[in-house]
Amino acid sequence: MRLRSPWPELTIVALTSVAIALSIIGLRQVTRWQIGFVQLDGLQSLELAAYDHFIQSQPDLGPDPRLLVVSITEADITALGQWPLPDSEIATALKILQSHQPRVIGLDLWRNLPIPNLKSPSEQSGHRQLLSQLQASDRTIVITKLGSAEDIAIAPPPGMPEAQVGFNDVVVDPGGIIRRNLLYQEDYQPSFSLQMALRYLNDQQIEDQPSAVDPAVLQLGPTLLWPLQPNDGAYIRADMKGYQILINYRSAQQSVHQVSLTQVLKDQVDPKLIKDRIILIGTTAESGRDLFHTPYSVALQDQQTMPGVIIHAQMLSQLLDAALGTRPLISVWPEPVEISWILLWALGGGFLAWFIRHPLVLALASGLLLLSLYGLCRLLFLTRFGFP
Repeated sequence: MRLRSPWPELTIVALTSVAIALSIIGLRQVTRWQIGFVQLDGLQSLELAAYDHFIQSQPDLGPDPRLLVVSITEADITALGQWPLPDSEIATALKILQSHQPRVIGLDLWRNLPIPNLKSPSEQSGHRQLLSQLQASDRTIVITKLGSAEDIAIAPPPGMPEAQVGFNDVVVDPGGIIRRNLLYQEDYQPSFSLQMALRYLNDQQIEDQPSAVDPAVLQLGPTLLWPLQPNDGAYIRADMKGYQILINYRSAQQSVHQVSLTQVLKDQVDPKLIKDRIILIGTTAESGRDLFHTPYSVALQDQQTMPGVIIHAQMLSQLLDAALGTRPLISVWPEPVEISWILLWALGGGFLAWFIRHPLVLALASGLLLLSLYGLCRLLFLTRFGFP
């Protein structure tokens, strides 16, 4: 009796698997389509949700010992009796902090216009005092806002050199989540976090420069800062203007030590927490309206948003780690590798279904295959991006 060759069936299984893989690859390229009254956005939202899950599951690195955030809390605003806080109080805080010799101070507050102390008649003296304090050291970095079609630009404090100004605009993904760090605008104006990092690293003779591999790619210390492209990773035709990288968050809630502005004004902060550190001053109060969603937001029951100043601190910490070679950046696979990965798992699933005909055993094997895929992806995420 002649045995039937399995090759025709295997060919059909292979072709079917490839067709399914190609359908998935094609579906990934669709950013949005309409079915009746229902609007769908392809696979981008699902892939970004999976990315967020892996960010949530990575090890918590705890507070960065090089940083300290001076938080402007609701209690500070209540005690001082106004918002925005007056220039005179910010000037006093800067003077106290500078007396303890920090490496860099970053002021994440807009100060393009005078903000008088409503309790004091000498309204203009506070602004002059603040400008004088800001210009007293080249280790003070201030912010500007680039603006957009919807928002007007906001200038930095008058008289500040370009080397001490960085924009604090952030890139917000659909759903309001911050996943990307815009390092440079198209005219190569640096961001707030990058400007602080460069000032800190300047003492160690480290600066950003074109890499030897590709002059269009910046290098910081031993690390190449590969810019994101519109179709990288889970993104499909995303706006990647300027120079953007993915944010490698340190922690959901404990990324940086914090003290309150009141503690600083009363000189109650241990000088050891300030000396040789990067100090960021910004609001963490809800009334400051500087709160954003992050990849951690969905997994948290409380405090689902993160203050902008803390996000800048996480960006800064990532850049310092990259420059010193202690924590690599998050990178993405090239498109051919992603396509090969999808084809591989489609073929694996197809041949598994062909070899195992019993429904219960097939269901069990499929579950194990999916668990293996999840475990491998998680392992690749952790080891590929080199968490210590």
